[in-house]
Amino acid sequence: MNNSIIPPFNQMMLDLNTINQETNKTLKQLFQGKINGSFLIKIKSAVMSELDALLFEYYHIRFDSERIVKGSNETIEYDICRTIVGIHRHHSIFHTKEEIRSNEKNEAYQQQLIEETIEKIKLRQYGSAFYRKKQLLIGDEFLYFPVPYELFVMCMKSFALLKDCPDKIAVYYIDILNIALSALTLLENNFLSNAYPLCRGMIELYVKTLMLQKHPEVQESYQKFSRFEIEQSCCSQKYSDEFNRLYARRRQQSSKSKIT
Repeated sequence: MNNSIIPPFNQMMLDLNTINQETNKTLKQLFQGKINGSFLIKIKSAVMSELDALLFEYYHIRFDSERIVKGSNETIEYDICRTIVGIHRHHSIFHTKEEIRSNEKNEAYQQQLIEETIEKIKLRQYGSAFYRKKQLLIGDEFLYFPVPYELFVMCMKSFALLKDCPDKIAVYYIDILNIALSALTLLENNFLSNAYPLCRGMIELYVKTLMLQKHPEVQESYQKFSRFEIEQSCCSQKYSDEFNRLYARRRQQSSKSKIT
């Protein structure tokens, strides 16, 4: 027997090991400047080891023609690393380089990071499964930070719950969620200043929704005045005679604003 011939099984293991090393090398390069490369690979490996076969419950790998054409097959290790980086950078805000390095060496912190990453992966059907593969403006991936990630998950889950809700007030909550997702999408692509006005408008709509929920008798009037506003801003550029008559009889005569 020629000992120079490597048995097929051993050759396959060598190939897999080489692929794994190349993958880790690429991941380190992709996240260079955002996290220590060796620390990233250590946490990623621990996460994958803990989840083991459950990984395929959260990352649906299949090779059908549609996914191949769209290029939408899951990239498990890349998504896990994006999650790790987001959580780690969230915990590193306002810390010095020395404090960050100290955390990276701390076993309790490492375990916390592993557990938080696994938690986010378990939520990914409402979270990172919808995220862009590339940002429009390169920078921190804020949607992978814990708070924005959880807000995105809450929005997507709320859409699923409200989809078949018969309550008329549900339409207002859907509007709130639409605005929230718009703001989060801007945050995803690093348009931070553009997200602020949307957040402010979302809060105003939320307050209106609470009032409408508490006083359902005014919902019809609210919808009427919303139509007045749409007509004025998008169509005629002036308020209708009906609106002006109602405005003249308003209770708060001290208020001069016609904006609804």
